[in-house]
Amino acid sequence: MQKLFLLAMALFVSSTFASSLEFTVNVGSERNYFIQSEKGAFHVLTRVKPNRRLVIASPAGNTGAAMWLSGSGQIKTSRPKLVGREKVSLKLFLRKNCLVKAALLGSIRTIRDFNNLGYIPSDWTIPVLKALDKNEVLSNRVKAWLCPKWKLVGQGRVAVRKLKGLCGQHEYTIMLSTEGEKFSLESARKTNDPGKEILRLPKGEVELTYWSTQRPLTPFTEAELLSPRAISTLRKLPLKSRKRKKELLQGLRFLAYKEKFLAGSWRFLTYFGRDTLISLRLLMPALSPQALEAGLGAVLERLDERGEVAHEESLACQAAKERLIEWAKEGGKGQPEHLDKPLMDRKMIDDVYLLLPLLMDYYYSGGRKLFQRDQEYYRPLLRNINLVLEEAACGELVAIEEHGHTGDWRDSNEGLGWGRYPFSVNAVHIPAALEALRTLWQHNAWCKNEMLEVAREEGLRSLELHLVMSNRFHAIADYWNSRWKRFRVILPKEERTKRLMAHSKFVGLPRQGVELPYDKGFLALSLDEKKTAVPIIQGDTSLQLLDLPLDEEGLELALVPFETAFPDGLMTPAGLLVATGALAPGPYLRKLFDRNHYHGEVIWGWPQIALHIALLRRLG
Repeated sequence: MQKLFLLAMALFVSSTFASSLEFTVNVGSERNYFIQSEKGAFHVLTRVKPNRRLVIASPAGNTGAAMWLSGSGQIKTSRPKLVGREKVSLKLFLRKNCLVKAALLGSIRTIRDFNNLGYIPSDWTIPVLKALDKNEVLSNRVKAWLCPKWKLVGQGRVAVRKLKGLCGQHEYTIMLSTEGEKFSLESARKTNDPGKEILRLPKGEVELTYWSTQRPLTPFTEAELLSPRAISTLRKLPLKSRKRKKELLQGLRFLAYKEKFLAGSWRFLTYFGRDTLISLRLLMPALSPQALEAGLGAVLERLDERGEVAHEESLACQAAKERLIEWAKEGGKGQPEHLDKPLMDRKMIDDVYLLLPLLMDYYYSGGRKLFQRDQEYYRPLLRNINLVLEEAACGELVAIEEHGHTGDWRDSNEGLGWGRYPFSVNAVHIPAALEALRTLWQHNAWCKNEMLEVAREEGLRSLELHLVMSNRFHAIADYWNSRWKRFRVILPKEERTKRLMAHSKFVGLPRQGVELPYDKGFLALSLDEKKTAVPIIQGDTSLQLLDLPLDEEGLELALVPFETAFPDGLMTPAGLLVATGALAPGPYLRKLFDRNHYHGEVIWGWPQIALHIALLRRLG
């Protein structure tokens, strides 16, 4: 019996510390295969509805391949195998002849757009090709990118499609081979294939191989990713619970690399600043110092000269495409440059403030490396602190870009009820960043004399000023700690009754309980252009509870949406909603935040986890 126990433990330990990763996730008619090692990583997906497709996605450059197939029924494949550096192979099993209606290579962003639209937007190429009139090499590359072709070789039993990336640095290849009937090509006027071709696949077994010249990212083993305490906790869990946690950890491992943490698969296999910063905060108790510093390093590495956090990076063909568009807009002067370099999107206004609260948690967890003057990210970090202080010192509420569609995690004007001043940024993230900085200074996380010296060398005036005038800094931090009051909405009892009844009828559920909630008000989702509250009940107060020293009044207002059952509040048996139109003034806003909208009466996991952590902290 003891030998069996030791054998079971040995098998568990070997699976925990294995350097390679392979697992599957099935959802309805969708089959997802994940494979990862030092050679590369791939997410291979087959799907029948709403369209028959096969996607091969890689974190290396956020690139891959996809095919859309004719016919119906399950797409049967073998498990994918890594057969070389950034090279994967699998077999298709076809019961009858099948048509490849479209095949794409290169950027996942292009594949994602094609999947949503059914075609590749090409209007951008008209001004670009016009501007490239005298650059024959690059002009031909853009044309070839727009119209890749299949090539039949091996007496028709091998079909190959290659794509030269727009930046000219990388190639992408998909190859199909069979030992049975030959492949054949058809031309079709109405095909959505970028090469205007339809490839006919013979029935039987077809081997598919995809590879690129992209450089693989470096994965973590579980022993490198998790803290010793987390591994110990995992081992002690009951078998059923341990199995479920292991499944979740496999997904995390596929998205975590020593170069950066990725947002999601398959559509978002690239760095997102906000996703990285929030995920690291929530995962911190379970992560190793190495993994935590790798994630923080990825954020700090992508700060700009002002210290602004990058929201998203465009890579490979996507980056080249965006640079070519911008170059053509500016008149196409000279030659387009840096087509092979990543391009950072910095439109979001919230992620710049998320770094300091994470840094505070890093300090409390024992992290000291990132506070040392001799480490590479010391100066970029000071630039971020300077930017936070500079914007906070103005005292003005921070708005999303005037003509922008994005700003905070709610991702759209629609998600803010068409407001311009998000509660999350102004009532949570800015004061939380200042509170974190206050705590770190009180604990002497940095040597202040060294900090002041570097601030003067770098011309970081706001940081220099607040290091010298600490009373001024405390006054600004205290001022922002009360900014939540600007978002408070108080409605008369009659008006609340009217709105709650209208919402109850709208969702088709009776109100829970006889008491009328929100007698002391609630905190609105955002303020509009005129700084009037958009009266949508929201769950971003979970972040307020996590980070801010609220008084009794603020604490009550932050908690009331979570203490109130749906349809009046955010609490449901399935979890917490991120917003509700329960007190919306009319049908437009009520419908804008229903269960069919991205940031309406739906459940997101991470705000619920943030609330759980916040309550545990407040309970000591």
